[in-house]
Amino acid sequence: MTKGAYSMKRWIAFFILIGLVLVTGCSDRFAFAGKSEFWSVACSISPKGKTYEIRYIGDKGKTGSVVRYQFENSENFKDKGEATPKSASKLVIRGSSTLDKPYVVEKEFTLRIQWDGGEEEIRLTKDE
Repeated sequence: MTKGAYSMKRWIAFFILIGLVLVTGCSDRFAFAGKSEFWSVACSISPKGKTYEIRYIGDKGKTGSVVRYQFENSENFKDKGEATPKSASKLVIRGSSTLDKPYVVEKEFTLRIQWDGGEEEIRLTKDE
């Protein structure tokens, strides 16, 4: 085998190895969770998309007419919105979307939520 052919095989093996590392390194799924006296929040992110669920766990009938929420300090979750509860005892706000760019590995971020004159900041931390 010539020196040039051997060198070329090493480069090919190197690029295959790098490709495998990138593919397996980017296939992780991350979950985040946070909880307060009134709300429970769960989020997940993977290369295919992201989801979140905001669940009211406080006293029944105490959410008011409109619930507003906004994710803060996150490169991945920038959603904000509002919901009008049909039943306060079963209020769940869900969202999902595909990613428009590769996700950023984060340790924590915040959800700000307003309801019935109340406001909370819920810290969401990465599940280990």
